[in-house]
Amino acid sequence: MKIYTPTSLSLDRSTNAAASSDYVTNCTFDSDPDAMKSPYAASGTNRTYTYAHLRVAGNLAVLSATQLPIIRNNAFDHALLHVLLDATKGGSVNNPQLAPYLMLDQCTFTNFYLAGIAHTDAIDAQPSFNRPLTLTNCTFKFFKELAAPNTPQIAAARSTVMFAYLRPGVAGISSVFVPVNVSSSTFVQSDTSPYADFHYANYRTEQSGIDARWLRDIKPLTNASAPNTFQGLHYGIRYQLPANDMEAEIKGNLFAECEKGVDFVTELNSPPPANVSTAGTAWLDCNTFTRGVSPAVRQSKAYGIFVENGAAVRIDNPNPLVNPNTTFLRNLFDVNGLTTADIVAIENDYAALSLTYYTYTDYQPTYSQFTLGTVNLPVANPAVNSNPYQECAPSYNGVGIPRPAGAAGTGVVTAGLAQNTPNPATGHTTITYQVPVTTRQAALLIRRATDGVLIGQLSLDVKADRQEVDLHSYPTGVYFYTLLTDGIPVSTRRLIVR
Repeated sequence: MKIYTPTSLSLDRSTNAAASSDYVTNCTFDSDPDAMKSPYAASGTNRTYTYAHLRVAGNLAVLSATQLPIIRNNAFDHALLHVLLDATKGGSVNNPQLAPYLMLDQCTFTNFYLAGIAHTDAIDAQPSFNRPLTLTNCTFKFFKELAAPNTPQIAAARSTVMFAYLRPGVAGISSVFVPVNVSSSTFVQSDTSPYADFHYANYRTEQSGIDARWLRDIKPLTNASAPNTFQGLHYGIRYQLPANDMEAEIKGNLFAECEKGVDFVTELNSPPPANVSTAGTAWLDCNTFTRGVSPAVRQSKAYGIFVENGAAVRIDNPNPLVNPNTTFLRNLFDVNGLTTADIVAIENDYAALSLTYYTYTDYQPTYSQFTLGTVNLPVANPAVNSNPYQECAPSYNGVGIPRPAGAAGTGVVTAGLAQNTPNPATGHTTITYQVPVTTRQAALLIRRATDGVLIGQLSLDVKADRQEVDLHSYPTGVYFYTLLTDGIPVSTRRLIVR
């Protein structure tokens, strides 16, 4: 439907849980003012959008008979918010069990000007962790303009008490009081052409994939499922980690072309922890952080894990691999051929508390060169566990650290991908790459930047170092190409076809 209303559809199940007859599937919601007739047609700054396409209250999780999410296969476009979790009906500080409880599957969110999914702030209490917001196989496409439309409607909405917790920017998911689960979903800014460096706020309103206080599981549904992908954003995940919290597992995700992959910030309305024993713990393992574009194209630093001043955090792994008293972290930082002027794997700006990060012996020398602030990478890590190698891939669909890094102790990750030449290109272009001598298979995946659809896959010669790509069948536009070695995505670059 192309329509303007304050709310396109309201589902209230705050009294009784959803029944088997309740579902919203295969719908399109759009309030594009350019498609409207008077009095809602666009005129200068007089552009009116639907406030929230879908407003939900109560239990709208799954159908009891089919166990399928009630909200699935829908497309949401042009609105201040696409989905609003209404905590004012049923939920309260004294009864958080009645807070909104929602699952969504295979939904697309485009052109949201406050957030793709957000909630009212009526439940300022310990969240109910058995009633999370859960998303699977969803896509969030951020607006390509440099800022949200400058309209009185959007300015007024942002200033209301209801959304006092929203940051000045825009988030795919903005959640302070509702726990969040996300699996096999994509958060993408497909047009990164305005960015001359990684100081993205100088060019566009801040965009965060997930901006949350309470996270549960941000990881693939299964080991064979597609990873969550955060691409071209100011922040992949911006996390207000509560003190003493140990609930969140951020695992098996790909962060590409983000200014900061995972950004830990001070908890809302709370003083920073005084010591590491009260700091929140994030289970952060088997993720890949890649700059995704060469320094020649985009200058300055990109960051993998960033701890802001006052945001104390412990990074842990719920399943230590070798010594149960020592946590091994298998996040892959794609620092190949780069310097700290180009990428920082880990930065801790909270000088009061040191951040300790354990990884394998053969990665420690390299990673220790790519840290800033008070970061401790112990040099006395146990040796590489070589029988068998403990690794993320293929268990997590190619993301995370490959084992080993090379010959034990070298600390070199040798797979790499260069920017194609020429770029922009017409007809043909050449892509240069390098893979470790132990690589069995290598491939090049080419995806359309606008929607992430895979349009090309090329097998690469592991003994060669370049591949010519025929572009005659590629329409004019922007694409991303990714190098895979033994199923592991190691680097992504941007290709422009004219």
